[in-house]
Amino acid sequence: MSEVLHIVAAVRAELAAELRDRVRGRLYERSPEWLIEQLLDLALAEDGAAGSLGLPSIPHQAPPPAVEEDGEGGALDDQGP
Repeated sequence: MSEVLHIVAAVRAELAAELRDRVRGRLYERSPEWLIEQLLDLALAEDGAAGSLGLPSIPHQAPPPAVEEDGEGGALDDQGP
């Protein structure tokens, strides 16, 4: 029985490493904006991580945050080069 568990653990580790490599390769083909959008959809959707924790969710098509006229809208503003 111990030998079977050892083999199963080894196969599981090998498959996990292969899956990580495949996912990493596919993510490099995508734009950062796409990845951000996907992560926000997962985290903030009503049935996502936020919803399952009882936290407020954000509608899929939330309007962009308002920018103050003086340009000091806060930490989330684009602070490009």
